Amino acid sequence: MVYYVVYKASKNHNNRSLIPTRLRAIGCRQINKTFWEFDKEKVARVLKLLEKNQSVLLKRTREVKKRLIVKGVVQDLGSLIVVSIKAPKDEKEKIWKLVKKTPCIRLCRRVYAFYQRHSRFDSENKLIDARRLVAFVRELGGEVKLFPKVVIPNERLVQRLVDETRQHAEKEIFDIIQNCMRLYDQCLKNECDSKQFNDVLRKLRRQFVIVKRKAGYYEKWMGLDFSKSLMKAYRALIKLKRYSGWQKLAA
Repeated sequence: MVYYVVYKASKNHNNRSLIPTRLRAIGCRQINKTFWEFDKEKVARVLKLLEKNQSVLLKRTREVKKRLIVKGVVQDLGSLIVVSIKAPKDEKEKIWKLVKKTPCIRLCRRVYAFYQRHSRFDSENKLIDARRLVAFVRELGGEVKLFPKVVIPNERLVQRLVDETRQHAEKEIFDIIQNCMRLYDQCLKNECDSKQFNDVLRKLRRQFVIVKRKAGYYEKWMGLDFSKSLMKAYRALIKLKRYSGWQKLAA
């Protein structure tokens, strides 16, 4: 049975080099900087070694599992496709922007997990799935490794990742609200012209559409509810749209 682990690198630079050395010493194989593969008999030793690094244990399975939610609590995220990315230096920004459009779980730096049955929650194919992300990265000359049929065998870790996914999504929505408020204040102070206003407003509306689609996906996958936050963002955008209309009438 093949197992994987991801972990958060230590802030202490000495420990950063020490952990990979120790993982190699017990026979683990490095896939990405903080993403490793090993056999079942090494599980206990690996988890002990990484007990202070917020590690996530992953396991490869033969069958594809459905996600499981019981009484509003996610007990199983189902089978995942884990994507490990090594991007060219001059293309990192493009790849990061595309990753932000995907409904995924950030396991660690440059390693992301997608629900294996993507079309179940995105039947109209409006969001970027794992395979489209992989194709894009390869077109830009990046290196990608794909690991299907991976599960998280620990319910406590599942809940941690669900909570982190909620926090990331809420931050994206909050950033839209903050940017709307900032643009509105700049306009009231005559600190932006009409072209600048319209360009920023279009960008914010595109961001809102993507975030709303991702939120809908997370709701189906993990049972997360972002309706209140999305409504606040929607109202902030409407306020800007009305301001634009008032400006046209005044002109």
